[in-house]
Amino acid sequence: MPRDRPKPSSSMWHLLCAYWKDVLWSWDLWLSTLLAILTSVLVTPSPTVLFQVATVEVGVASALVGVILAGLAIITAFLDKRYVAVLAKTHEGVMPEVFHFKLTATAAVASVVFNLAVIMVKDARWLADYRAVALAVSLWLFTYSLFCTLNLISLVGGHLALRETQVEDELDDRQR
Repeated sequence: MPRDRPKPSSSMWHLLCAYWKDVLWSWDLWLSTLLAILTSVLVTPSPTVLFQVATVEVGVASALVGVILAGLAIITAFLDKRYVAVLAKTHEGVMPEVFHFKLTATAAVASVVFNLAVIMVKDARWLADYRAVALAVSLWLFTYSLFCTLNLISLVGGHLALRETQVEDELDDRQR
């Protein structure tokens, strides 16, 4: 049974409501969660380590946003009427693809924001009691955005293959 297609302008919340099962059963969510739980149980970082980890994660997660935009630009470059028709036949249209980009961008931006907050309050006394939790949340957001980016690379690769097939079919039709 096909699910209702969200509007292209749908907020992240509406997209999550539409595709929550895809998120819930994805390997990247569970692996990130496992790593975060293990980190919170096994590691109590010093303030210096937490600060250094947060600093590195801000830089890498910020760069991931650029990778996400580049992947979205590749998909957008393909979108002519014929390719949208191909997507409509093979997928649920464009929205599932847009969802994955929005989800990954949201995770990367959340990682940047959280880690910037950790950097800003690194010397706060109350943070000392929650350093392990802060590291776990930081690691979860960061690894989830990394794993989602890996999925996006796979998704863009699938679109490249689909586009190649479409172009080959068009060339064959012209030669006939």
